Amino acid sequence: MVADTALDTLQAILEHRASLPREQPVAGPSSAPSQSTTTSTPGKRSHHDGGGSLFAFDLGSLMGRDSSKSSPKYPEKLLKVIDTTLQRIAMGQEAKYSDQRFRRTAALFWSSTWPDKSFQRQLRESRKIEDIILPFVTTATKALKKEEELADGSWKWELNNQISLFLELLSDSLVSVGPVPAELTSRLEGYRTRLKADPPPPERDKAESIKDADRMSVRSGHTVHAGGAGAAGPEGLKGKGTEGVAKLWGMSDEALQSKLRELHGVCTEQAALEDLKTLLKLLNTEHPFPYGPSDFSDFSQWVTYRAAEVSTLSQMMLLMMQSNPSLTQSSDRHSNGDLSTRMDGLKLNGNSGSLAGIDNPFTYIPPDPRLAYRELLNRCLEWDLEVLKTLPEDEDVSLSVLSQEHVALLGECAMRWRLPASFRSWTFLEAIVDRCEQGLVPPACVHEATGMLARLSQEMSIDTWAAPDRDGLQDAFLRRDICLFSAVESALIHSQNGYHSPDFLEAVSDWLALDAQDVSHPSLQRAATSIVERARVQAYKSYINEASERFEFEGGKTRGFAMAMAGWVESQAKKLNKKFMEPIAETETDAGRSGVDVVQLVMLQQLTLWFRDLEDAMQSPPPQGQEHDWEEAFALYRKAQKLIDMGNAFATEPLNFALAPIFEGMVNVWLDETALKTRQWADQALAVDTFEPTTENGPSSSVTDLFDSFRSASNFLMDLRWSDEEQLAAFATRLAKTFSLSINDYCSKMEQLFSGDMRQGDVQQPAQTAAKQKAWIEKAKSTIASLQGERKIQAFFNFTAASCVKLNNVEAARQQLDKLYQEMRVDELAAYDTSEPIPMPEQQNYLFSVKIVLAEGLAMPDGSTKLPDSFVILSDEHGNRYAKSRTIYDDTDPRWDETFDIPVRGSAWFMATIRHRTLAGKHDLLGRAYLRLDPSQHVDLITKDVLLPLDTKGHILLRISMEGERDDIQFHFGRAFRWLKRTESDMVRTFVDKMTPVLRHTLSRPSIKSVLKPGGSNPLDYNQALDKLSAAYRSAIGNVEYSIPLPASERKRPPTDAEIETAIHPLFDYLDANNHTLASTLSADAMQSVMAKLWKQILMTVEALIVPPLSDKPSTMRALSDGELDIALKWLKFLRDFFYAGGEGGVPLSVLQNAKFNEILSVRIYYDWSTDDLMEECIRGFQNTLKHKATKPSKSLLSQRNLGTIRARKSAKRALNTSSAGNSTEMIMRILRMRQGTQEFLAQQIQTISVVKLDNPRKNGGRSLNKRFSN
Repeated sequence: MVADTALDTLQAILEHRASLPREQPVAGPSSAPSQSTTTSTPGKRSHHDGGGSLFAFDLGSLMGRDSSKSSPKYPEKLLKVIDTTLQRIAMGQEAKYSDQRFRRTAALFWSSTWPDKSFQRQLRESRKIEDIILPFVTTATKALKKEEELADGSWKWELNNQISLFLELLSDSLVSVGPVPAELTSRLEGYRTRLKADPPPPERDKAESIKDADRMSVRSGHTVHAGGAGAAGPEGLKGKGTEGVAKLWGMSDEALQSKLRELHGVCTEQAALEDLKTLLKLLNTEHPFPYGPSDFSDFSQWVTYRAAEVSTLSQMMLLMMQSNPSLTQSSDRHSNGDLSTRMDGLKLNGNSGSLAGIDNPFTYIPPDPRLAYRELLNRCLEWDLEVLKTLPEDEDVSLSVLSQEHVALLGECAMRWRLPASFRSWTFLEAIVDRCEQGLVPPACVHEATGMLARLSQEMSIDTWAAPDRDGLQDAFLRRDICLFSAVESALIHSQNGYHSPDFLEAVSDWLALDAQDVSHPSLQRAATSIVERARVQAYKSYINEASERFEFEGGKTRGFAMAMAGWVESQAKKLNKKFMEPIAETETDAGRSGVDVVQLVMLQQLTLWFRDLEDAMQSPPPQGQEHDWEEAFALYRKAQKLIDMGNAFATEPLNFALAPIFEGMVNVWLDETALKTRQWADQALAVDTFEPTTENGPSSSVTDLFDSFRSASNFLMDLRWSDEEQLAAFATRLAKTFSLSINDYCSKMEQLFSGDMRQGDVQQPAQTAAKQKAWIEKAKSTIASLQGERKIQAFFNFTAASCVKLNNVEAARQQLDKLYQEMRVDELAAYDTSEPIPMPEQQNYLFSVKIVLAEGLAMPDGSTKLPDSFVILSDEHGNRYAKSRTIYDDTDPRWDETFDIPVRGSAWFMATIRHRTLAGKHDLLGRAYLRLDPSQHVDLITKDVLLPLDTKGHILLRISMEGERDDIQFHFGRAFRWLKRTESDMVRTFVDKMTPVLRHTLSRPSIKSVLKPGGSNPLDYNQALDKLSAAYRSAIGNVEYSIPLPASERKRPPTDAEIETAIHPLFDYLDANNHTLASTLSADAMQSVMAKLWKQILMTVEALIVPPLSDKPSTMRALSDGELDIALKWLKFLRDFFYAGGEGGVPLSVLQNAKFNEILSVRIYYDWSTDDLMEECIRGFQNTLKHKATKPSKSLLSQRNLGTIRARKSAKRALNTSSAGNSTEMIMRILRMRQGTQEFLAQQIQTISVVKLDNPRKNGGRSLNKRFSN
């Protein structure tokens, strides 16, 4: 087997070596110096020639052979230790290595060879001890040969001494690093033994030789002499090793001499060799020693261990026989049985034992080496601890406690007894923990022992250890953990300052340094429970003591008391967090993961007490005059929130402290005060506004100031991080209502200022003349300029930059309101129902939207032919005014398209009054109509068109929708957006209204006639111009049409496109002049709104030029001829191209070529059809409509609650218009109105339209009003 093969090979090597010539072995200090049997020259050789040169040769060859094998590797940290030691030797700081020659050699080696990068890389890669020794030998040889004092050859002996010192330096460095592989220690010992075998110089006396031998014996760890078997007497066994053992067992010199005399015939080198042979043989038996296959969890681990043991034992035997060749020739071979018998009763431990039922076959190995080693270790520790007590307190001592002498002794015994480093490491930890429990060593020694284990585990994985050693290690770790954790408990209990004491902090630091968080063992769990309870009690007492002092100082549990205690709790937590950066321990239980965290325990206990005091402080009445001082209360709220955040940072589960019930009342107080302040926000913002844009084409300061106030309030509320989301939704709803009312106030004031700007732009006349006279004077000037060929006309109205900035403000307010909508998380909070219980229907508020669309057939009350300047007033039955429209000048069929919100409770009657505006006196009454707003009639939430007859002549069309007024955050934001949108629409409409007279004058039937006249585009003289002006004035005062007969030669020539376009050049010039002012001041969005509205007005003007409004009343409008219709349609196309501007900054084609534009162009298809064909086509259009009914997107407040919903509604509306673009039913009906005998048909079709609208799906997704508000 492996062991037999190794023995056979070793025996063959030794027999071959015995047959070679060799020197006689050194007998010992009492023997005479031996003579060399090999000489190079006749005569006697000098003592400098033999030993040193032979050693140098043998050492190099031996290392070469060893390094070719699987050499054990030294720890990585060894290089750093050697580097430090060499530096200290070179600087004379190491007394042990103070020899001057060795210092010079060490300094040369450290400064020349050692720093070489390739050399260092080789050391890190190979980690063989021979790679360090051989370069030193080379450096020392070169250095010593250069010294003149050693020129006669004595350098060789000095080389021997320096190599011996260097090997001792390596051995000491390995001991300081920690546990090292036994093979490496054995190899170094072999090299040192080989040095010891060389003869000393002849001139040395016997005493010096004895000292050298003793020194080398101690260095090598041997307690036996290097002579042959039985060659030495009892004095040969005596040395520092035996004396040290004698001291440990308390033996006197006489007892030691007696013991040595008993042992000198037994404890020989031959016996040591026989022990190694026996160990090697036992590895291949059923009872291997000291470990067997059953001691390993895997058989492959046992195979690896046995192979390593065979290699190590073989190497140790080879080194012994090379050191003392006489061992192979000794005839005094004692049998194992004889040796065992002779060792009986001589064991230091006093025990006799057996090995697997067989008598102990060893001489140097005790029957139970583990027990013997542990006893030896304990005695060494006790001895060294007693020595440490005698040292000065300021002297540094080793944390491993053991002296180097005892470290060497234990290492030698472990090597001879074949105890691996794994066993030695955990037994050392166990012994240190035992003394730490007794208070003999500090916890730092336990950490040192743990660190030695950690370093060993890097070289020798714990998984490869024998099972007894792994079990022993686990037991040692458990004892270590219990020891240090119990120290934490003890420090907390017995320290005066508890968890603030330095002793407790030190004990915790020692425990945490182990990184042993699991305390699930019952002993550890008991200590953990004790620590938790003790920490809570101390935290409770600490808080009560501090609170008592604060209570006396504040005079009670006031808010100041609560704030002071909150600061104290916070400071305590921060102090503890600096001391205890991590939990002391953690454990897994059935209830979950828990642990011992001082900061968490103390803070949770003190927070519980503080929240009770906080609740008492908030319930106690504040001092007089501070009843509404919510700033202090919210400071307390933020402090409480901060403490909760700190507690959550330390806690394993979220803390359950309810702040909402404590501070809910203060939030309501703040909301009440905020609602009162908002009444001043709009006034304050407008008071300092100069209406100068703050940015290019931007708004002025008032909108920024207003929304800064809004955002300050909303940020305050949202930054509270209110834990109860439903309550937060209620708070946000109240705040949104406040914002909505403030925006309404701002819009009202902005409209008043805007209207003032519009009035100031009018040309003032000194006399009381009618507004329409001024308009016709301007119109006359324009006509003259047109007839004279000029391209410019005097504008009817000049827009100012201030009015444009006001429109920018409204547009910017919508953008800011949308941002505020997102910041307040409106959609999230709207999920909570914060409304009050729904009252009875007759008590509930409803919001009606009444759109004043148009009126038809208005006439002056005095019967004159003047065109009325009409406006509408909506008032209730008590005469309270709810709405007033703008004035539409010079129109019997005015179209206002203005919407007003009217809140009602139950049903109510309203009166729509149309009056004619006069410059002086009371406005003339044109007619009245009565309207009942009844919620029960609008329960389906469908928009209804109501055509009301006037009590005089004509009728008025109203479009009415309803939704319940709700206390909902989305409702309030929707109302605010609606107010802003209507204000913006009113301003945009005012801009367009100022330009409408020019549109109506230019895009008119008289203008069409002027194009068809021959020579209409040529300049006329002044008399012709006056005739033209007279004709225009007659048209203004009542004549609808006029014409100048054309010569016969000109009647058949159609006008060219240039002539048609020339007729509206004054309009182009007017738009150019005013658009410059608008474009340079309005924002991009506001400019697009104005242009889109202006384009809509142009479409309505052209449409009114072609067909009358939709009604079942007969119309006096004459149908245009083909030529006249072509001119009107070409004007529309020219204007489209003008507004588009080639796509560079103009109005997009998607806006220009809308459904109305396409509908007007389609009039050419039906304009010439017969009446019967038009009726049939109208019926087919209705049937198609019924097949593809589409609902117009709802325009409720919820659909306008932010810019996103507004854009979505516009997209849906645009898509609906696109899908129904091919339906020209309404245009056909308007054409039919100009035909005779169609009134009955039109009345029937209009009735059908109403029915279709009623049958459409509900705009609110099919929910009725009652169902909607019952949710």
